[in-house]
Amino acid sequence: MNRKLATIAFGIALLGGFLVPGAAADAGNKAILFSVNAPVEIPGRVLDPGRYELRLQNDGSPIAEIFSADRSQFYGYFETAPVDRTHVGRSRVVLTSSGKHAPNRIQEWFYPPERTGNKLLYPNKNNAQLVGP
Repeated sequence: MNRKLATIAFGIALLGGFLVPGAAADAGNKAILFSVNAPVEIPGRVLDPGRYELRLQNDGSPIAEIFSADRSQFYGYFETAPVDRTHVGRSRVVLTSSGKHAPNRIQEWFYPPERTGNKLLYPNKNNAQLVGP
């Protein structure tokens, strides 16, 4: 009897797992929270160590937004381009060197479990930040 009850409970839990959407918040705009313990560069400015939210403006948009983790500070809108990674996995923010005495810059980020992420586009000397404070 206990075995039959356990089988029924397992079946209900398994069915519930298929019917209940995932708990990932803001999957449409690929929002992720990340922390840095050293200054990092974003297009047009440098962020201090702390927690931040990086997200697309809308589902499928090539425009990213960056906020403080509590959303009390907005750092701007930035152009992005799609970029692929070799394997799917957890959320990931990739930093790259921007010079010998310069802070690392945010290069790209990936939302789990997707293979395609977003690369921040940095302006060359003749272009300015897309929009921002």
